[in-house]
Amino acid sequence: TFKPIIGERPFVILGDNNIYKQLKEWGFDTFDDLFGTGYEDPDYQKRISWISEIIALYKGDQHLHLLLEDIKPRLQYNSNQLNTAIEMNRKALKSLRM
Repeated sequence: TFKPIIGERPFVILGDNNIYKQLKEWGFDTFDDLFGTGYEDPDYQKRISWISEIIALYKGDQHLHLLLEDIKPRLQYNSNQLNTAIEMNRKALKSLRM
């Protein structure tokens, strides 16, 4: 999940039904305006289809570099937000030990 965030890339995730909810709670941009909200479907096979459609849409797009340049501030925001999320979770874990 965090590799594309560290690498400042947009992402789609096939994972637990709550992964996007958690990322949003931690303040991450999940690029719903670019990729839609197919992650909300409870059927994992439909989520796989959603991801496949996104890959097909962007695969070979010769203007993809322009999109990446356009969303660069959002990608940098996510990268910075990762440090905030790490610190939040570190504090939460420390509070459990007390």
